[in-house]
Amino acid sequence: NQRLNLLDELNNVNVPTLVIAGSNDKIVSVGDAELIAQAIPGSTFEILNKCGHVPQEECPYTFLTIVQEWLAEETTLP
Repeated sequence: NQRLNLLDELNNVNVPTLVIAGSNDKIVSVGDAELIAQAIPGSTFEILNKCGHVPQEECPYTFLTIVQEWLAEETTLP
């Protein structure tokens, strides 16, 4: 039972990427999410406090605010 590791492939992602982690996520740790973000060139990394693995449902207003601000910033770039 070998675990698939795609971390080395993430440097091939060449689109704007927002990685959001929940501080209480029991499935993907904040540290692992940060490694994912670091592996994607130019990505943005955000941590949602008091949220778990499904922050869009657990903290919807904070999640939406982060996504909206990120999208606004991305769409104003040249």
